[in-house]
Amino acid sequence: MRLGSQVGMNELYASGTDGDLLVEEIFTGTTEGWYDEPGHGDHVSVEGIVAHGVYHPPCLTAKLPVVAPFTEVASTLPGTRPEALQRRIEDVSRAAVDALNLDTCGTHTEIRLDPGGTVTLIETGARSGGLLLTRQIDEVHSIDPIAMLVDEQLGREVGCPSRMLTTADRAAASVGVIPTNAAVIPWPTRSPRRPDLVNWARIVSPGTRVEEIKAFSMPVGEPVPSYDPSGGSRNWLGLFVVHAPDAHQLHRDCHAVLDNLEAELGRSLGQRG
Repeated sequence: MRLGSQVGMNELYASGTDGDLLVEEIFTGTTEGWYDEPGHGDHVSVEGIVAHGVYHPPCLTAKLPVVAPFTEVASTLPGTRPEALQRRIEDVSRAAVDALNLDTCGTHTEIRLDPGGTVTLIETGARSGGLLLTRQIDEVHSIDPIAMLVDEQLGREVGCPSRMLTTADRAAASVGVIPTNAAVIPWPTRSPRRPDLVNWARIVSPGTRVEEIKAFSMPVGEPVPSYDPSGGSRNWLGLFVVHAPDAHQLHRDCHAVLDNLEAELGRSLGQRG
């Protein structure tokens, strides 16, 4: 937390927030009963807005497994679970947001998946999801949460679906690459970070496109640092948007980026030399 304070990552950027914390309850999640295949995270989020007291959740955001001890690396849209399971998450999210008696704002609700198809609420707040989530919603579902919020404030019709969208004909993810693979095996080299030299076609499937978000990436050419287990998102070497034609291909290619980028970067640097 002290390291986070040094780079301005304290909650609300307020003084004293790197002090004591009260842990009320610790619980663990599972993908058992939720996913048939491996490689999925055991928590999800529900994005939405409240428009004059009425909650509108456009969609659910799935996650890849965190890198130990807890570094989030990817958020994916759309969800891939059957509609009934997604509706269960939507109902819990709606109850949590409605309990806050909000007026007009963005919302972001995080939910842990439990055995047997049950869930546990992690948190809900009067804010939109961070990083690239609003952009992903727009690209996948053609819904712009920021524009919806502005329209509501200006007295225009919000135009949000009455229920959460559970499917889409395209997919997008935000992927934070860190100097380990998905199995938390550290990168063996400290090569310069040169994503501009990477041939992404050797990593991802045909039809998948990878775009770097430079505002969230370390400078090009700097040596790749070692993974810091206490660093969380400070370990991100770069943040990428991965676009794919469907959610299943997106899931495969997100893992491919995390597992193969280091080798492809080394190959690209070797060919350049």
